[in-house]
Amino acid sequence: MVRLGAEYKNRADVQKAYGDILRVARRLATGEQRDAGLLTICGFIVGEYGAFEEEQDYYREALRLNPHHEEAH
Repeated sequence: MVRLGAEYKNRADVQKAYGDILRVARRLATGEQRDAGLLTICGFIVGEYGAFEEEQDYYREALRLNPHHEEAH
């Protein structure tokens, strides 16, 4: 189970809730909009899915772009 807000949801419900925004964020992260903040948002979302290794990859990439990006630490 993954905690989403005040309710417990299964992973499929979390992926359904965040799926659209993750697709948009990933698309932006591959273009000129790519920055540490956007990569951190992607990390937050996949962390909600329970994909913790992928989450850490996003944070590492965010810190590579901006070592001072506080949220990625």
